[in-house]
Amino acid sequence: MRQSGLTLLELIAVLVIMSAAMALVGLPLFGQHETLTAYSRRARSLVHLARRMALTQGVVEELCIDPRTRTITLRGLVSDKPLRRRALRVPHSIRVTVSAKVGRDSYGRRIFRFYPDGSATPGTIIFQRGARRLPIMVGVLFHASH
Repeated sequence: MRQSGLTLLELIAVLVIMSAAMALVGLPLFGQHETLTAYSRRARSLVHLARRMALTQGVVEELCIDPRTRTITLRGLVSDKPLRRRALRVPHSIRVTVSAKVGRDSYGRRIFRFYPDGSATPGTIIFQRGARRLPIMVGVLFHASH
């Protein structure tokens, strides 16, 4: 004689199917979030490095954002051998925009300048994938980024 409702075995089967469906949907979304965060952190590290180099070397340091090649590059110290530490190539799945009146060079690259007194060109670098946005705010005086 069977009562209405689910048996324990049926309930476990439903939970297994739901867990598998959540894993298939959740893992790619988690990976995209982590990728966006990782690129934002690497760009923030370049901002901090540019500020430190300007302060310690006593020279103007430039951070270039090239929308055509999708790269963020730290100029200066051309003879420095670990070039890949100073350049970040952003994948096409991540949108990078600059919200400021930052200077442009003859190739259309956006240029943030960091000065030996600790100041910098003000503006915001925004990393975006879908609805998720991660801004990096480059400050004016003694604040490289927040």
